Amino acid sequence: KATSLHITFATGYVTPGYFARLIAIMAESPSCQLFFHKSTPVYHNKITFRFGDPPVDHVILTEMSPAVQVDVLRYVATGTIPMQEVCHTLKGFLETSCQKVEECLQSIDAPSHFGIDSRSTRVSNVRREFKFLCCNPECESSSEPHYLVTSPNGQQTCDLPLLCEESASYRNPTKEEAYWFPKEIKEIQTEPHITKSGKSHPQRVLTPPDD
Repeated sequence: KATSLHITFATGYVTPGYFARLIAIMAESPSCQLFFHKSTPVYHNKITFRFGDPPVDHVILTEMSPAVQVDVLRYVATGTIPMQEVCHTLKGFLETSCQKVEECLQSIDAPSHFGIDSRSTRVSNVRREFKFLCCNPECESSSEPHYLVTSPNGQQTCDLPLLCEESASYRNPTKEEAYWFPKEIKEIQTEPHITKSGKSHPQRVLTPPDD
């Protein structure tokens, strides 16, 4: 199981209509299969997909008050696709699906009531962010769930130290947290860089990992 991913919103709550449209868009993808079983009943705010190719991993989406929670579980041992690759693919798929939802919401006018102009009730730009729950055992005493503080601009890797909102010291990601991040960022050696002290050091350039 990977640590939970939260789709959070600047408003502090899930935009009305967001969750239902996200489910509908994901269900249209051949990578997602709605999963119905007596052990996993469907609720108005919770649904399970089988995700991947082949679709062996379970993705559970739950609409909570402040965020949409995404959980990835693997019940069957398989050597075809690493769990880390599944999570990385899912994260990109969720990003694309969320963008489609936001485009849809911004094109819809809410109905007018009591003489209110419908243009004033149109959904404005949705400001949302992907955040990952901290699952460090040393933070279990914390009363509230909290998020990881990762490297900016997508430079976080599975072995690069990170912070969480409850800690001031860096630590390595746990196994459950590391699933969401790439294994490495390639380093390219370029021409030597001269520092103020006059010493020459090779300059490292970070490039995105291979898909």
